[in-house]
Parts: sequence; structure tokens; C-alpha cells
Amino acid sequence: MQFFDDTRKVTLKLGVHLSFFKYFHKDPVNLIFAENQAQTTPIIECKEEFTEDTLKCDLTGSPLKTDLGEDENSIIYFINTENSAQMGKPEELNYYPLPLNTARQELNKILMNRSAQCSSVFVLCNGDDKKQTVALGANPKQRITYSIHVLGTILCNKIEERIASFRTDHLNYYFPNKKINRQVECFVQATYNIFGRSLENMKDIKTMKQVSTGGHIYIDITSRNSSFKLFNEDIDNIKMHVSILAGHPLLKLHFLYEDLTQLHELHELFQKQEMVNDETEISDKPLNEDDILQQLTEVASSSLVETAPKKDIDSDDLRYYDLLDKLWILLKNCKNASVLKNCFLFLFEQLIDGAKTELQLEDDFTKVGKIVREILRGKMKIPRISLCESLEFLFELGARKLKLDFKSVFSQYQKPRDKNLIDTTWSSLESDDLKANQMLYLSQLYISSEFINLVKMQVYVNDETLALTTPIFLRVLYIPNT
Repeated sequence: MQFFDDTRKVTLKLGVHLSFFKYFHKDPVNLIFAENQAQTTPIIECKEEFTEDTLKCDLTGSPLKTDLGEDENSIIYFINTENSAQMGKPEELNYYPLPLNTARQELNKILMNRSAQCSSVFVLCNGDDKKQTVALGANPKQRITYSIHVLGTILCNKIEERIASFRTDHLNYYFPNKKINRQVECFVQATYNIFGRSLENMKDIKTMKQVSTGGHIYIDITSRNSSFKLFNEDIDNIKMHVSILAGHPLLKLHFLYEDLTQLHELHELFQKQEMVNDETEISDKPLNEDDILQQLTEVASSSLVETAPKKDIDSDDLRYYDLLDKLWILLKNCKNASVLKNCFLFLFEQLIDGAKTELQLEDDFTKVGKIVREILRGKMKIPRISLCESLEFLFELGARKLKLDFKSVFSQYQKPRDKNLIDTTWSSLESDDLKANQMLYLSQLYISSEFINLVKMQVYVNDETLALTTPIFLRVLYIPNT
């Protein structure tokens, strides 16, 4: 294998027909590559004079085409020049790839030079990065970028063939007087498994826990003729199917599913408020009440001090958590409704005894947030709250945290103009059962975010494609009017 080094000359060649590019780009491309600087074989001049005696010993006839040397076990492989076209064009042997960082730099030079901009520019990469990138490209005129990776071998699961018009042609053969189209239409459908295995037979939680992957991705390709010619005009349709097991521990955002589940349990308590009492369970794995009160004191004091958002975010922390986020993270561990109510009252007491200040909270629609701000302004004393009100406070804190978490997830795949899509839908949730619609929307956001993350990790979809498809994905989330 030939490797790029700093001594090789980087060249831009216009109008190149590269053999393996025919699957991705029909027209000739402008190619950036490192030139092959192969060394030529030195020529040694021989001044030896031959005598007549030496000439008599020379063999007559054609000389040997191959010198076997002294190794009698040498094996010689002959390559048929007629089949060598499958290995690429001869001139392509002079196109050497570059390291990924060098390739990006060379491509950017062309793109930044507006006077030299042309249609499609590609640069060959040596594939030594994690995604095994073999080419980068861009079309400045159409604002399109390309990246070609080595995905590896994909197994074909099944092939389904149908002959739709066989009966019509059969009848036409036996009844030629009738004017029936004799053309037989058919298609071939091939299914390729990308990640995981089928989840169609998952019927219970026990079976789901035995699955080694949290999702499944496969591709259906339908063509009119041969399914093995994947890049031709016979392709009718290509569909990618994605399915997940919500809450599976191997999914990237499974920790948000735990919050979503607890929020759902709180919502169920609202459906039977008459049964709520001091012993109504909040958490099946509660923290000690004294520990919660101690942490509340720390949260109340630390959250009122102005703190810059963290630059390095932990794997389970999607963003900087403010006072209300920390309250949900802590109070969801209360044993029962009585402990929860006491914790809220204790928090309000701590804030009244503290210094008066202004508290800025992002996207706050909660009653707790309003009470906290009024107390800090010195305009409210400790309010009286019921058990059901304390449950409602906790639900609002959880719903707010999840909404902001999902906004943070989708912001990675959105353009600035689309950043308010979740807020717009959230504000339109007007119904007699607002909490039910909020739960439904949060559930859909969770499933959507897991879908996008799974595709991003397993199929290597580039950020530009995700930025175009994510807004479409968010707009089709359906919220019924109840």
C-alpha cells in the first residue's frame, strides 16, 4: 500500500472519470489527489566487448520472459489484461489518497477561492479515520457536500420476487383476439440488515430484556430487474426502516425514559386524586428524608449564586441544570406524598431566610418557579399546599426538565431557524387534559430522539442531512385535541 507523505505533490485535476465514483456521481469530477512519484529503474551501461568465442555460446531463439532465479518453488501469477479493467483504470494508480485532515484542508482551499470554484470537487482520503473515509466532496453551486465511507459487508436477509402481470400475459397468450398488453411486469425486493435484529416478535418485557441491542435498522430495495445491481436506473424505491425498544438500557437516551416513566406514574395519580393520601408512593427506591432535606439546603444556596454553564458536559447531562432541574432530580426520590409536601415547604422556608435576589429561569411554566421568584422578591410568604398540589408541582418540574432535555438533543441536528419548533408545538397544547397531551408529546419526542441517535450512530448520516430531515420529523408529530 502506498502512503502519503509531505514530499508528494498535491494536484487538482479537472474532468476526471474515476471508476468507483460512478456509483455516486455520474458526471466527471474535479479531483484532488497526491501524485505518484514512482522512482524509475536505473540504467547501467555495459561496455564489455564480446569475442567470437563468447558469441558461439549464445542461445538462439526468443529469450525467457521471466527469470525464475535460484528459487525452484517460485509461483508465477499471470493477470489477464482483458479483466484488469475491473481493478480500475491504469491512470488511477497515479492518484494517491491523503490523510483526512490534509484532505479537508485542500478541499477548503478550493472552496474558499471563489474565483476557482467549479462544479463538483472531490478529494481522495486514505480511510485511516474511525469512519474509514475514502473521499470528501462538495458542490459549491448547489451547496451540497459529500462524504464516502467504507461501511463493510452487509448481509442480504431475503429476496422477494413477484410477477404482477403474469396472469394478464397468460390470458393474452390463450386469447390472442383480445387486445391485452403482453408485457409482463415484475420486481425484485431485497432486504439488507444494517443493525440489530427484527423486533416484530417482541410481545412482553421479559423477551425485550433478552435482546442484546435496543434497536433494528434494515433497508428494502425494490428494483424492476436484478436486485444485485444496486446503482442503476432499475431501482424503483429504497426505504430504511428503524425500530427501537423504548427504554432499552443500551439506547443512548435510556436515562430520559426513566424520567418519562415516573412522570407517567404521576399523571396516573391525577386521574384518581380522591385516593391520594400521605402514604401515596412516589418512588419505589426512595432516598432518606433527612438526606433529601440536607441536599435541598445545598441546592437552594448554590443555585442562587450566578454560575456559568459547564463547558464539559457529562454523558448523562445534556445541558447545564438550573434550580428547577435539580429540584426534579432530587424530589423524584421522595418516598411518598407526605414527604414530598414537607420537602417543598422546607425549600420555601430556606428561600425566605436567604438573601433576596432575582432568579432567571429558562422556559419556566411551572407554579414552583413562580413561587420561588415571588419569594426571592420578598412578595410572598410560605404558601399552603395540599398533597395533590405537591404532586402537580413535581409533575411540572419533570415535564419542564424533559422538554428542555429534548430541545438540547434536537438542537444538535437543527439549523437556527428551526430551534423554536418544540416550543411552538408545546404552546399549542390547549386541552381539558393538558397534562395528558404533554405526556404524549414528550413520549413522541423521546422516541424520535432515539430514532435519530440510532441512525446517526449506525448509518453515519452526515449533519447536513440530519439538519434538513429533523424539522420535517418534528412537524409530523401528532398531538390530538381531546
